[in-house]
Amino acid sequence: MPPSSFSRSFLLLWSVTFLAYFSFQLTTASLPLYAVSLGADDAAIGLLTGVIALGSLVSRPWVGQWLDRGGARWSMPAAGSLFAVSAVGFLVSHAVTDLIAFRVLSGVAIALLATSSQVLTIGMAPEQRRGEALSLLSLALGIGQGAGPGVGIAVARSISYQGLFATCAVLGVCSTGLALSLRPVPPQPSPPRTARFIHPAVVIPGLVLVAVMITFGVNFALLAVHASRRSLANPGLVFAAYAVGQISTQALLRRVSDRFGRGAAIGPGLVLTGLGMWTLGLVSGWWLLLGALLSGAGQGMTQPAIYALGSDLVAANERGIAMGTLGVFLEIGIAAGAIGGGVVGRAVGLGTTFLLAGSIAGIAGALQRFILDPRQLRRRASRLQPKQ
Repeated sequence: MPPSSFSRSFLLLWSVTFLAYFSFQLTTASLPLYAVSLGADDAAIGLLTGVIALGSLVSRPWVGQWLDRGGARWSMPAAGSLFAVSAVGFLVSHAVTDLIAFRVLSGVAIALLATSSQVLTIGMAPEQRRGEALSLLSLALGIGQGAGPGVGIAVARSISYQGLFATCAVLGVCSTGLALSLRPVPPQPSPPRTARFIHPAVVIPGLVLVAVMITFGVNFALLAVHASRRSLANPGLVFAAYAVGQISTQALLRRVSDRFGRGAAIGPGLVLTGLGMWTLGLVSGWWLLLGALLSGAGQGMTQPAIYALGSDLVAANERGIAMGTLGVFLEIGIAAGAIGGGVVGRAVGLGTTFLLAGSIAGIAGALQRFILDPRQLRRRASRLQPKQ
C-alpha cells in the first residue's frame, strides 16, 4: 500500500520533526534574555540570532548533496543530536561568545531537520498527495513556532534557564531516539558525478520563495516592536495570531495544490500575505492581530506549495539538492527581510516597511502565473538535467 499522509511512517516523521523543532523554538525568545543576563549588548543579541541563518544557509547545499548520496537514513538522528548538543552547550556556557558558537550548531541542525524531513516526506507520499503531505509536515514547524517561545520563557521563569536548556537537551535526545526508528527511504540511483550544490531547475521557484520569506523576516525581526508602538498591550499576541493563520491554512487547505495545481496555492497565498502585511502597516491596536493572521495564512499556503513544485521539477535522486537549494533561497529571504527591513525601517518608519514588504509579496503573486507556468518550468528542468 502506498504511504499516505496519515501512515505510521509519516506520523513518526512528523513527531520527530516536531520534537526537534520544538526543542529549538523553546530557546528563540529565552536565549536572548539569558544572553543579556551574561552582559550581551544589542549587537551581540543580533549576532546570536543571525548566526542561526548563517549556519543554516551554508549547510543546506551540503545537506542536500549528502541526502542524494544516501545520507537520508542518518540525517534526522543527526539533526536531533545537534539540537541536544547545542542545548547542552547553552547549559554549560558562561560567556556570550560561547552561546553564539553553540547557536551556529542550531543553524546546522535546522538545515538538517528541514531539508531531511522534506525529502523523506516527498519519498513517503504518493505523487498526487505531495502538497498535502508537505503542508501537514509544515504543521509541525508552525505549532512549534507558535508555542515554543512562550513555553520556553514560562519554563525559564518557573524553573531556571539551566532547567530550560536541560529540557531542550532531553527533547533533542528523544527526537534522536525516535528518528532511529524511521524506515529508510527506498534507494534511488546515485546522482551523476556532475551533481551541483545549487539545482538550477528550482531557481525560479526559489526566487518566488524569497518574496514570501522577506515578509517572514520582517515579521520575525520587527513585528513585536511595531506592535508595541501601535498600542497593542501584549505584542506577543501577534505571533500567536500569525501561527493560527499559518496552521489553519496548512490544515484546512492542504490539498489545494494537489487538486488544482501548485499555482492555485502559491498565487492566492502570496496575495494573502501581501494583504496581511499592508494591514499591519496601516492599522493599530487589536487590528494588528488581523494583519498577522492574514500574513501567517498566506505563508502557510505558499511555502509548502513551492516545495512541492520543486519536487515536481527534479528526478527522485536529486530531491535533496533541490530542497537544499530552496532552503538557501528561504534563508536569503529571511535575512533580507530582517536586516533590510531594519535598515528601511530606520529610514522611513516601520509602517512603510511593512507596506513595502507586502508590495513585494503582492507583485510576486501577480507574476507567479507567468513565471511559474508548470509546462515551461518542466521544459526548462529537462534541458538542465545533467548528462549521465
